[in-house]
Amino acid sequence: MTTAGLAACSSPDKELQDVQKNIQGLNATTHFIGEAWLNGDVSATYIGTAFQQTLQLLDKQRASLNSSPKLLLDARGAALSRDAEQLSRALAALIDAARRNDARSARQHLTQVPAGSAP
Repeated sequence: MTTAGLAACSSPDKELQDVQKNIQGLNATTHFIGEAWLNGDVSATYIGTAFQQTLQLLDKQRASLNSSPKLLLDARGAALSRDAEQLSRALAALIDAARRNDARSARQHLTQVPAGSAP
């Protein structure tokens, strides 16, 4: 069975739970790698790449939400879409901060990222 076929068999609740879990994980990942950089454990070059990869994973989650109007009409899906958009903007700012090796800016933008824990 193809991936599209598997997705069609999933219930909207299950799809929303999966997206929520994945976005929470990406929030936690963003904090973890951001803190590693701010603590001097990794370089700005490395962290820029890590933030870029996190953004790419987030884009996949956003695409799965956006591919189904039914999910976006659900209040939970709409909230997840807003959360993902906020994280996307924060990641873009963090990528820029890493490019400029600007820890102060990164610290500020990390405050815009939820902790990634379950609601």
